[in-house]
Amino acid sequence: TPVADIAYVAFDGDRRIGAGSLRDVARAARQALDRDRLASILIFESESSALVDIDLRGSVDDVLSRIPPAPARPAEEDAV
Repeated sequence: TPVADIAYVAFDGDRRIGAGSLRDVARAARQALDRDRLASILIFESESSALVDIDLRGSVDDVLSRIPPAPARPAEEDAV
């Protein structure tokens, strides 16, 4: 994943378990909880390092259904 595309990072304790879009990171976090229900998951927004609160209850599909779609990126203007 190119660095510019890493908008979020998830950790289980001090181990990075996912990086990328919020949906990718939420999926990784839910899967980590499926492997270890006592996992200590923290998700951060990469640019500001702000902690992100995601409801990780239910299945991966349940978690993803609660995440709003990412806003569309504005098209780059053509250089003339």
